[in-house]
Amino acid sequence: MITLNIHSSDFGRAVNRARVFHNRVARLGERAYKVQSGKTASEYTVRFFLVDGEKKAACSCRAGQEDMLCHHVASALTVHVALMRQRQPVAA
Repeated sequence: MITLNIHSSDFGRAVNRARVFHNRVARLGERAYKVQSGKTASEYTVRFFLVDGEKKAACSCRAGQEDMLCHHVASALTVHVALMRQRQPVAA
């Protein structure tokens, strides 16, 4: 599993690669997403977890299987954060 640190240089590189490849993201369920790589058209599953207060991610791609941050996680995280923000109640 990958610990998510949006301030790391690895995360910045993953976001830049996601922008270049134009990955497609579809929600599969609670904290689970299918990401189609814009680079190869391969599909990967990305899941998000909360473990002992730390935000974690897992991806089924080769890099993800070696606990390395990949552009698939960066793409899915963008959608995940947007969906979580929509769920927050609006202040009156």
